[in-house]
Amino acid sequence: MLNKKIDNNSSENQRIKSDFVSREVYCCASSLIYQLQEDGHYQDEIMEFSLKDEIRKEDLINDIKKDYRRV
Repeated sequence: MLNKKIDNNSSENQRIKSDFVSREVYCCASSLIYQLQEDGHYQDEIMEFSLKDEIRKEDLINDIKKDYRRV
């Protein structure tokens, strides 16, 4: 068994995290959605996206529960 303690905030780990965020994060979705809601023109699209996102979350949770029960 490996008993080595891992420093999650080491400079190497911070560099890896920084590279990941630089590569994968394009904008803050929360502030973008807020700005779109303020405009009022995209209410239906935002609601549709939110509902689809909730359905995906429920499906993922159900899949995980099914897999967990099999173990």
